[in-house]
Amino acid sequence: MYIVRGHNMGLYFFDGRTDVRRCPTCQHLLRKWEEDLTCVPIKKFRKYDVGASYDGIDVWSSRAKAIYESAEMTGLRFIPLAHPNLYAARAEAVMHYDSSCPNTRFENQCMTCGNWEFVGIGTPVVLMPGSHVAPLGFVRTDLEFAAKDEKHPLLICGDEAAKILKSAKLKGLDLEKIKT
Repeated sequence: MYIVRGHNMGLYFFDGRTDVRRCPTCQHLLRKWEEDLTCVPIKKFRKYDVGASYDGIDVWSSRAKAIYESAEMTGLRFIPLAHPNLYAARAEAVMHYDSSCPNTRFENQCMTCGNWEFVGIGTPVVLMPGSHVAPLGFVRTDLEFAAKDEKHPLLICGDEAAKILKSAKLKGLDLEKIKT
C-alpha cells in the first residue's frame, strides 16, 4: 500500500466563498466533499498531472485520469472542474486509520460541530489491523488531517496501482510506501 500525494497546484476552492456551509462557531466546512467545485474559475495553476489544492482537494489531469482508466484501476471518482483538463479525484471506499499511532494529534474540538481544529498525522502511518487495498484499488482514510479548510484524508493505493503510476512518470506525483 502507498500514500498518494500530489504537489500543491496553487489552487483554492473554498477561500472567500460565502456559498458554502460552515459551522457558525469554528467556521469549519461542514459539507466540504459535497460542495460544488465547478463554480470556481481556474485560470492559473501549476501544471502537474497529480496535485492538490491549498484546501485539500486532490486534483488529477486528463493524462493521469486516462492512465488510471486504461489500467482499469478502481476506487476513484473523478469530478470535472472548471478547466477542461482537470478533475477532483476522490476515493469512494474508506479505510480506518489507527489514531493511536505515535504522534497523531487532535487539537481543539468544536463543541458545536464536533470537528477538530487540527489533526496531525502520526509517523509512521498506521492503519487498523486487517486493512487491505486491492492491487489496482484506491481508498481514503476515515480521518482527515491538517487544519481548517486544508483538512483531507490520505489517499491510498494498492501496490500495482503505485507501480503503474510511478512508471507513467506523472508530474507532481509522490508515493510513500506504508509499512505493514
